[in-house]
Amino acid sequence: MFRRLLVSHQSVIGASMILSIGNLLTMALGYVFTLVIVWNFGATGSSDAYYLSMTACAFLTGILEGCLMGSMVPAFATQQFQSLVAAERNRQWSSLLNLLLVITLFLAAVMLLWADTVIAFLGPTLDVTTRTTTARLTRLLVPTILLLPIASFFAASLNSLNKFASRVIANAISGLCSTGIAVGLVGHLGVYALGWAVSVGALVRVLVMGLAIHYSGFRYYPSARFRLRSSNAIGGLFVPILLLSILLTVRETAVKSLATMAGSGALTAFSLGIQLADLPLGIVVSTFGSAVLPTLSKLWSEHAKREFMNAVMAVLRTGLFLTIPAAIGIIILGGPIIQAVFQRGAFDSRAVHLTMLVVMFYAIGLPFRGANDALGSALYATRDAWRQVLFSGSGVVIALGTGILLLPYFAGPGLAASLSLGNAVNCFFHLRFLHRRLDVRPDMQGVWFVLKAIGAALAMAAIVLLAYKLLVTVAGEVSGLRGVLALGILACMGAGVYLAMGRLVSLRESVVIRNAVLARLAKKGEQGV
Repeated sequence: MFRRLLVSHQSVIGASMILSIGNLLTMALGYVFTLVIVWNFGATGSSDAYYLSMTACAFLTGILEGCLMGSMVPAFATQQFQSLVAAERNRQWSSLLNLLLVITLFLAAVMLLWADTVIAFLGPTLDVTTRTTTARLTRLLVPTILLLPIASFFAASLNSLNKFASRVIANAISGLCSTGIAVGLVGHLGVYALGWAVSVGALVRVLVMGLAIHYSGFRYYPSARFRLRSSNAIGGLFVPILLLSILLTVRETAVKSLATMAGSGALTAFSLGIQLADLPLGIVVSTFGSAVLPTLSKLWSEHAKREFMNAVMAVLRTGLFLTIPAAIGIIILGGPIIQAVFQRGAFDSRAVHLTMLVVMFYAIGLPFRGANDALGSALYATRDAWRQVLFSGSGVVIALGTGILLLPYFAGPGLAASLSLGNAVNCFFHLRFLHRRLDVRPDMQGVWFVLKAIGAALAMAAIVLLAYKLLVTVAGEVSGLRGVLALGILACMGAGVYLAMGRLVSLRESVVIRNAVLARLAKKGEQGV
């Protein structure tokens, strides 16, 4: 049993590293795309139009993507589905794809026809020019309502087979295409170049994922009909996860709609701040939840409860070990990073200040969100998705209620703080689930782990802050490419200090991560030789 758990843990770490590398590349390309936006349009009505149009389309695509990833991976990873004859597997797979095509085509048609009404509802305080621009951009982005859920369907199919590299490659290629189109056309088409870039990137992602699907053995049968009896495993998860996805997308859409009421450029500053604060979570932490989901689903279907809990706790501890220093690091270096990278062109000091405040208040909730990703995977694996709906719904209600109260006084930063509070409430309910459903008892070992991680992170923060002040004293203002490189060196130094402090206070995750990375590098070296 121990040997089996060790192999599973190693496979999860390997898959997480693949996804982490891919997410790092994808986020890097995403930030280049963001630079095109902020340097050309700053935090103005034009950039607000782009972010609001993306929000309008993401409301629909986010619902479908969440349903697909949450319901398909646990169902497709089971031995019952994998043991089916290839033709029957492909018929069931094709029937789901046909159903998805019907739904996305309908939603795309609705958005195409009623884009003006949707934008008027989401941005009631926008001026006429910004509202018209937003509606036109939304129609340019309508193809993403069809394409992105299909790409997620392909990704979920491959993830159920523990094949993660294709998703990484597809995201990287589509990101390159989107960035290239945006850079090439922004001077001619203005903000509308962004809409063309995103839609073409989504098409490229589907094409690349389609090739991976074909080479993985999936075959599409256009005549396959959706049969509920043959898809009970997916159907049993789809409805609650649909409600969950609706809740989360409503929260995101409502918060961004509230941000438009804080004045011109507030939505851009809020969106950029959330994007920057989510950087460490998206690169590393969320990948553990994605990578461990097939393993957890298989363990739960085999009634291996002890191995299941060991895997859940390992991912939870790793998530907290990474997000606690990430939150403190983002709070310390968030302002200098925004100033060094984004403050140029149309992105002025006012926009920098607003974005920095959003980053600080949102980063406080990063450890809670990291824990939610790990514990949410456990809920999906047990197919207890209705409980996840209840937990997330409570967090959404708290976040929106607090956001409405704080908006008149603190604008965008108040909305960021409300999201952090919602994540904390969601995390509390997840921990209660572990205690009651899986009989996990709270103990001092977990408390000591969190305190040790916080202590190591504070020591890291003190050293990094001292080094940053010394850098400013010697070199003056940190800006431009040299400033970005200097901040990158400080971040790497902080990571090294944190791992060293972790080993000093006996945090085994620092040793596990170090050994896993070294083992992966050694394996690559042997393959190269």
